[in-house]
Amino acid sequence: MSEDKPLYPTDPPPESGRDPEPLPESPETPPPRLNVFQRFVGVFANPRLTFADIIARPEWVVPLIILVLASVIMVQLSLPAITADQERALDRLVEEGRITPEQAEQGREARAAATRSMAVIFAGLGTVFYAVLIAAALLFIGNIVLRGKASYRQMFSVYAWSGLVGVLGMIIRLPLIRRQNTMQVQFSPATFFPEEASETVLYRIAASLDVFLIWQLVLVAVAFTLLYRVGMGKALGVLAAFYAVLVAIGIIVQGMF
Repeated sequence: MSEDKPLYPTDPPPESGRDPEPLPESPETPPPRLNVFQRFVGVFANPRLTFADIIARPEWVVPLIILVLASVIMVQLSLPAITADQERALDRLVEEGRITPEQAEQGREARAAATRSMAVIFAGLGTVFYAVLIAAALLFIGNIVLRGKASYRQMFSVYAWSGLVGVLGMIIRLPLIRRQNTMQVQFSPATFFPEEASETVLYRIAASLDVFLIWQLVLVAVAFTLLYRVGMGKALGVLAAFYAVLVAIGIIVQGMF
């Protein structure tokens, strides 16, 4: 009598004394739903789980409102420091002979009026415009460079929620700005540069290595690993290159004025 053959000859026999390993979770299984408060906490405490929920259920209104309000309040409370920085910049131009004292006085009057009337408006509108622009650039990187497929709503939500790190940075910076009466409060290697080096290219590169900006970059990279199924190293590399381009453009534009 011949031995019975297994129904599925290609399957390996089970190992005795060991439970079969569980099947991996289906990629279609949605992550647990988080409320707004859980998302706030999760961005800092558990970004991978939080961004999985944000990608599955993209919602950007609440974080965008917070970003706009934080920017407006930050500018409003920093107006004395902004004015002081402008005064010092004009004095430096006079000392260098690039403008006359009369031109400096005219500049003070014009800038003071513009600062009081427009700074808050520009802070709010600028925050929205910048978020729209950066989210579009990130979507291009992910969908074209990484050959993935994500929606603009998903990317905008990712960027808006990652921006909460910047709000934390504002909260920490504001007391220092008011105490030192300058906007040049750095959480980057630029802290170790002398004040007279603030217009140099090296200073601007150092200032771009801000702790909170890098933190936000890492959070977006976490979201990229979920959106585009790439490793953390690749996501960070692509985003770091993108950020380097932004820094270079900023330095060139600043050098033109």
